[in-house]
Amino acid sequence: MVTTSDVAQKRCNSTVFFRKMVSQLAAEPTRPYTCVAPCSWDKLIIVNLPKSLEPRLTMMVENGWGIQDSRVIQRTRHGCSLRLKLIGNPWNGETGQPGVQLRQLLLDIVKLFQTQNFKLIADVNFRGSTDSLFFESRVQSFGLATPEEMFAVSLNRVDRLRLVASNTELQHNVGSLIQQTWTRGIQQVITIFYRRLITK
Repeated sequence: MVTTSDVAQKRCNSTVFFRKMVSQLAAEPTRPYTCVAPCSWDKLIIVNLPKSLEPRLTMMVENGWGIQDSRVIQRTRHGCSLRLKLIGNPWNGETGQPGVQLRQLLLDIVKLFQTQNFKLIADVNFRGSTDSLFFESRVQSFGLATPEEMFAVSLNRVDRLRLVASNTELQHNVGSLIQQTWTRGIQQVITIFYRRLITK
């Protein structure tokens, strides 16, 4: 798989792009995969989560948003599949500070997997709702970004681009690129600092 993309906002789910692998690359052994899938209005399903990440991920979600209920769906010798019921309705199109908080949480989850040599390989929208994130275990961390280098880009409404956990240089570069390539330019720049809004 090369990448995935939502090519339209309506009447289209994800498009998955593949590349045929030949010779040595095609003969590589299969690696463990993990899936993080937001579902319903308030649940986070994690499939094939390594044992070492179970307490860390649960604590991260608790601190980053809040967990109402946690349940192990299945255990294997390598790990487990979890269902976390979050407080409130986070997948119901949160905007403003809660939207930034939610995207920061998802970025933190990606960073956590990256520290354990799991590479984000795809985000697939199965039913026109939230994306499911797929991670592949890598034997070596060579070529993977460090968590400090990672940030998120979020496309919001019909005319907004949100940079989450990005540094000033990156913000400047993205702004310059938009000014150079988008004839209408940038209408407004807003800085949002989030704090945990939902408490038990």
